[in-house]
Order: sequence, then C-alpha cells, then structure tokens
Amino acid sequence: SGYAKWMLDDPLVNFAISVGGAHEGVGHLGIQVDTEDELSERSARARDAAGAILVERGAQCCYATGNKAWTEDPQGVRWETFRTTGALAAAGAGAAETFIDRGGETETLDSPACTCCGDESATKAQNSASCR
Repeated sequence: SGYAKWMLDDPLVNFAISVGGAHEGVGHLGIQVDTEDELSERSARARDAAGAILVERGAQCCYATGNKAWTEDPQGVRWETFRTTGALAAAGAGAAETFIDRGGETETLDSPACTCCGDESATKAQNSASCR
C-alpha cells in the first residue's frame, strides 16, 4: 500500500512512486547495480563529480535491503546508486552505517531513517553530502 515500483532490465533503472513522502514530484532517480564492485565504481564517479556522497550500508528501505550512495546534481535532483541484497515485507527504515564520503575524508553520521522515503532528518543528512 502506498508504493509501486517498475524495473527495467536494460538499462537497469528503477522507477518508484511512494505516497506520503516529503517530496512532491520526482523525489530522486536511481541506478541499480548487480555487484559491490559496480557500486563502489559508480559511487566513486558520483563522488568525484559532486564532491561528496552520502553512503548507507545495510539500508532497510522501500521494501528492500542493500547498500546505497546518494548525491545531488547541479539542478538539485537527488541520485541514488544502489545494490539490493534482499526483500522486506514492510517498508523498513534506517541503515546499519551512514557516512559522508568526500574522497579521502569521511564523516560518520547517526543512521538516519530511510533517505529515499523522505524522512526530514535523512534529507538533512543527505543535503550535507550534496554538491551545493
């Protein structure tokens, strides 16, 4: 209830709609990868382009578990690069480990509730990792 997801195979892109989040319209765009190596490589590219990424390890969000990296492009669009490792019966909220990676410098954060689902504290943490 309140969540729908479409997954394309080529390119591997997800489209999801959630009801009740903090974002109206497009909340974020996501690129799914198959391996941790791919996640590391794409996350590093995003970090190098934006200056920082917000990393969530062991995230439980949007009916899935996995690892994620977040950044924001110059137009203010939030981008999620992620690897899903399992499914959840409920929406889930939070991550086992959350930190900002600035390329050689990291800042550990209290694990915010589900960044992609619009929790206010998570959005503030994500914004601190943006390229603004």
